[in-house]
Amino acid sequence: MKISIDQQFQNFLELHHLDLNLLLEEAQIPNLLWKEEIVLTNQQFYKFQEVLSKKLTDEQLLLISDVQNFGLFMPIFFVALSSANGLQAIKRLAKYKNVIAPVEIKVSIQEKHVQVELNDISEIQNLSRFSLFNEQLIILSILRTGTGQNIIPEKVISPYPFSSSILEVFGISPELSKNDNLLSFNLQDLELPFLTRNNSMWRMIEPELNRQLEEIKTPSDFINSLHKEVQLLIPSGDCSIQNVARKLGISSRTLQRNLAQAGTTFKVELQSVQKKMALHFSKDLNLTTDEISYLLGYSEVSSFTRAFRKWTGMTLNQYRKKLI
Repeated sequence: MKISIDQQFQNFLELHHLDLNLLLEEAQIPNLLWKEEIVLTNQQFYKFQEVLSKKLTDEQLLLISDVQNFGLFMPIFFVALSSANGLQAIKRLAKYKNVIAPVEIKVSIQEKHVQVELNDISEIQNLSRFSLFNEQLIILSILRTGTGQNIIPEKVISPYPFSSSILEVFGISPELSKNDNLLSFNLQDLELPFLTRNNSMWRMIEPELNRQLEEIKTPSDFINSLHKEVQLLIPSGDCSIQNVARKLGISSRTLQRNLAQAGTTFKVELQSVQKKMALHFSKDLNLTTDEISYLLGYSEVSSFTRAFRKWTGMTLNQYRKKLI
């Protein structure tokens, strides 16, 4: 993933007392600002976001989440504001978000409501406080800037409580949930025409965003193929990197190199598949903890129960009760 860092953006950070050099150092990311572009792996990105969660005040978070302050540096926000309305803007954000960050935006329309959920693309960990609020506030800022109206969500679900300053911007108190997040809007609000609509700007930027999107699809396609083979091998109890590589028709070294280029590791992807399988099997109440542990390739039940608690923040029984 590439983040473009130019002098204007650094000046914006300095103006608001944000030292990018110190933030990168805290996240243990090599300082390559002299190149005006930093290349981060997905894990480095998440670590950087964790540092921002600890170091930034909510006032600074609000400043950096206002598209009128930094939209000039991000083409993806240009194309969102160039949309016909809020619904189209959010759909464009969902399509192109991975060009700038390993974050998935899920958009669903249910009758007269539009729901937006945010996740990291691996679905292994929750987004940090900074990352979640930043993404939600940017969406809200785009809607308000585009329409010129104070759009307020119908519902906000968050694992993090709001400070008074963040609550004032959202205009609504959140429902607290340990693992879930949600922004829900009235469809009518998202159909309001954007004052910032600009088809010429959209036609100018769209080809480049599509090109960048294609560039990052290759690693994604590889990861999808990897996940399919891992899912087939896990129940056998022999889901080693050597076996997976053989199934994919490549060497272990090539597999590791491809994973590194995608900003991930075999262990991370194995855990991602195990988590998805665990959540799927959890819905079958006839399966015991021992049986699910066996199906996921764990030699010890205790290892599975620890992993499940790490993934969900609760035991299997607690998770199942939540489903009922």
